[in-house]
Order: sequence, then structure tokens, then C-alpha cells
Amino acid sequence: MNAFYPKAGIKSVGFVLGATYQLSDTTSLQVYDKFDRLVGDAANSPIVTNLGSANQNTVGFVLSRSFQIGF
Repeated sequence: MNAFYPKAGIKSVGFVLGATYQLSDTTSLQVYDKFDRLVGDAANSPIVTNLGSANQNTVGFVLSRSFQIGF
């Protein structure tokens, strides 16, 4: 297999959707879904064409707690 030499440029286009639920005054839970479509050289990479997909999706959860330090 030949070496792959990507060029500079845009690697993906996509969007993110998220929602936050306030559990208490100091705690919140966030869930998000991020979708990207690889384009150009990123989409033509041998890893993507042979093993993966140009469609990339990530789902995440974030639990946050706020607190005050000092006065």
C-alpha cells in the first residue's frame, strides 16, 4: 500500500445538538450529539475508505457541579 499524503483544507462539515437539564442549583446534566461528514482528503483516507465511514457520530454526557472557593 502506498503512503497517503493529505493536503490542507476543510476536513469535515457537521452540526451539534445539545440539551441541558438543571438537576439542582449546583448540578446539571448535559447530553449532546455531534455529527460530522468527512470531506476532501479526510474522506479519501485509506482508513476511512477501507475500514470506516465518512459519517462520524459522537454522543456524549456531561455532569457538571459548580462550587464557590473563597469569600
